[in-house]
Parts: sequence; structure tokens; C-alpha cells
Amino acid sequence: MDSIAVEQTVKGRILIIDDDVSILNLLERSLSKAGFLVKTVKDGKKATKLLDRTHYDMVITDIFMPNMDGFEVIRNFAPREVVKIIAMSSGGAKMPQSDILEIALQLGAVFSLTKPLKKELFLNMVQSILAKGMNDEK
Repeated sequence: MDSIAVEQTVKGRILIIDDDVSILNLLERSLSKAGFLVKTVKDGKKATKLLDRTHYDMVITDIFMPNMDGFEVIRNFAPREVVKIIAMSSGGAKMPQSDILEIALQLGAVFSLTKPLKKELFLNMVQSILAKGMNDEK
């Protein structure tokens, strides 16, 4: 299959940022099977380098990571309205989980999730957000 045919079958380009390799692998497999082109990185600094040179339709970021946390990723990239951001967290901070995810929304994430994720719900939500964004651009 040539590269033009591959591009036509891709539903969207997604960057996943999480320092938990098992989460990265699970989300990458699920989203790839659903037809998305997926790239994964383990921290916000690496993600920033990618986002500065490659277009992604969606960024899915953990909040608590080394080098650059998800709050900083959201602050840097939420103003780019073509990039939809989903924040996710399993907690671990000195504040309630609901507060952490609310801050992510206030910074510009379009949706926030508590880990562990429910696979079917997660996939439906990603597809819905990207479909809405693509319809808004038309």
C-alpha cells in the first residue's frame, strides 16, 4: 500500500504522553486498531519537540510526569485550537483527583479522564471529539 492510500485511511494523528509504559502501550494498541496514527512519548519535553515540528489532531496527556508535567503541556498547546487535548490522571498529588482534572480543563483540555480508563468509553470519546473537530473545520 502506498503512502497516499495509508493517509486516506487514517482517522487522525494522536500523540500520547505518559511516563507509564503500560498505559502508552495499551492506548497505542487500542487507538491504532481503531484507525488512528499514534505516536507515544514518556514526558512533556519530548512531546513539545514533536508538537513544534509535527501536526497532531489530538494530544492525550498524563498530568504527573517527569521533566514537564501535563499542566505545562496543556498551557503550551491549548491555544493551538486545531489540537484537541485530553488530560488523564490517576492522582498521586496532595489534592483531590477531581481538582486536578478540573484544573486541566481550565487550562484548555477539552476533556479529562480518571485512570484506569474504560477502553470502549475512551475510544468512543476520542472518536467523538475528533469527529466534532473535523466537522467544525469544514
